[in-house]
Parts: sequence; C-alpha cells; structure tokens
Amino acid sequence: MDEATLESREASLREAIRALTLIAAPQLILFAAARLRKRPAALVLEDLDRDLVLAFLDELEEKRNNTVATRNAH
Repeated sequence: MDEATLESREASLREAIRALTLIAAPQLILFAAARLRKRPAALVLEDLDRDLVLAFLDELEEKRNNTVATRNAH
C-alpha cells in the first residue's frame, strides 16, 4: 500500500472516530449498557467490540431508518 493510500485511510479513520465520539457515542453507550445489562458508567472499552458496534449500526438502520449513506453524511 502506498503512502497516499495509508494517509487517506488514516484520515477516514480519524473522521469516523470523531463522528462516533461527537454524534453517536451517547447512543452507542446507552445501547451497549442495555444490551450488556450494565450501567453506562460500568462499561469498559473492551465492551464495545466489533459485534456490538455492528448490532448498534443494524439497530440504527432497522429502528431509526438510518442508512449507510446517512451514517456517512458530513
């Protein structure tokens, strides 16, 4: 992989993390707490694994009518 591609991927990852932190983090925390039957304050980073995040995104699409396009909108 060339340097430009790596930089582009890093920028995309930074943007995704920023969006998650600013926009979806409170919703994700509440979803994780309910699903794992923990208080939000008792969650640890390891609780937010791939499967949980994918389940959260699926719920956004199914129950809130969000789509990949709306998740990626800037």
